[in-house]
Amino acid sequence: GGLFEVAALDGIFGVGGDLLTGGGRTPVLNQIMQGNQLPNVFGLCLGGFVGGASTMDLGIIDNRKFQGDLMRVPFAHGAQVQQGAAEGSFDYYSINAPHRTDVGGVNLNLKGSSYAPADDVPRVMIDSGTTMVVVATPVFNALTAAIQSGVSDSARRSGYLEDTPGDCFQAPAEWSPNDDYPTVRFWLTDSSGTEFALEWLPQHYFASGQATHSEPQQPQTWCMSLIDGGTDTSPTIFGDAWMEAYYVAFDRETFELGFAPVAADCGNHVQGSDPSSAWPIYGCVDDAYAEYDSAANAASPSMCVTPIVTGCLSPNY
Repeated sequence: GGLFEVAALDGIFGVGGDLLTGGGRTPVLNQIMQGNQLPNVFGLCLGGFVGGASTMDLGIIDNRKFQGDLMRVPFAHGAQVQQGAAEGSFDYYSINAPHRTDVGGVNLNLKGSSYAPADDVPRVMIDSGTTMVVVATPVFNALTAAIQSGVSDSARRSGYLEDTPGDCFQAPAEWSPNDDYPTVRFWLTDSSGTEFALEWLPQHYFASGQATHSEPQQPQTWCMSLIDGGTDTSPTIFGDAWMEAYYVAFDRETFELGFAPVAADCGNHVQGSDPSSAWPIYGCVDDAYAEYDSAANAASPSMCVTPIVTGCLSPNY
């Protein structure tokens, strides 16, 4: 549609798998790795929409650029992606969909199948080539409604609120959406079977553009970075607006993605900021519930959803 001809881009560099080449060709990234005898891993640190520098680490995972430990989750490859595909082949970086989602600590009752209703195994794509976060219409409606209901009274009085999902509004450049909007948490299971949450702070789910660099007191336009895919079965893509909060490690040897909050050396436009909670963020800490995890360091009541029933062999009966 002419996008790459008219957009202000310095270039396009694909980092997907070999199944995207149409067969018989080696992706450029693979050629670079192989030609320089590098481990088949890389890390991405995205600078966001305004004023940030991005970095890409080839052949290494740079632990100076993230805080704490990487939480690793497997991504689909081989026969999980395409019947008859070689074990090491893949197309996109697709991980199991969040099995639980909460906004401001409130469980939205969204299951993994909500994010990928057309798939036998629900997955979401982690894609640096997509600017926003794209979800199916039911997920979009649930998320936007919960976000809107969690807006502070002061933000409502000031007009820092979308009239309808997808609208934009103006607020001062010094305003922080984290003060007035709720945090979104997507709950996943890591490669060892441990439940943890990846947070999406308001400073990331809003995209802003400063009206003028010479007058910082002038208002900025703030727009939601969450996009309605348009149908009930639209695939889910977690793009740059979500990835910018994390250093993302792409391990193509173990077929895992790793996530950890960015550090100052990342070059991110929120560099030096601490996570809003301890990291990693684990699950339920109430021992009256089946999800209880004695090692958990953070939880809300919405994380505890299955009461233990005396006499039942399984609390998830």
